[in-house]
Amino acid sequence: MKNFLLIVLFIIVFGVAGLIYGYFHGTQTKAGPKPYLLVLKRGDNVLERITKHLEDEGLDCCSVSGLGAIENPKIAYYNLKLKRYLPRTFEGMYELASLNGNFIPADGHIVPHVHVVIGNEKYQTFAGHLMGGTVGATLELTIVPLKDDYERVEDKAIGLKLIQED
Repeated sequence: MKNFLLIVLFIIVFGVAGLIYGYFHGTQTKAGPKPYLLVLKRGDNVLERITKHLEDEGLDCCSVSGLGAIENPKIAYYNLKLKRYLPRTFEGMYELASLNGNFIPADGHIVPHVHVVIGNEKYQTFAGHLMGGTVGATLELTIVPLKDDYERVEDKAIGLKLIQED
């Protein structure tokens, strides 16, 4: 009986210690994985680098936000009437004042849906869907993992793959 109580006490003490350590040092909370920071370097292709990171981490669904600088950004406006994006590439270096979006799978592949606000040296701003660009000085992203039961499905009336919950 004494050995049994020692084993139970051992399991309780080390179980609680493990939970405490995991809470402060791990990536898990009661709600799931904790948000974390991902820093991209100058010259990284923004969307490709984020997508590769998510694939490497086995993370299918997440929300992202960020700021930094972006070079030669390609952004687009979605014309609902035409059911297509109207892209524009901005040559040069721009402040990335805001980046917000998510990465959710469609047809087995992670699909980015990212909006940005960029600004030039004349303090003019432009906004739209991020279609491409490379990191300027840096890009600091907050990644918030989401539960893995979202998927994008084609909505023919809208002309886009929209998020559906399983």
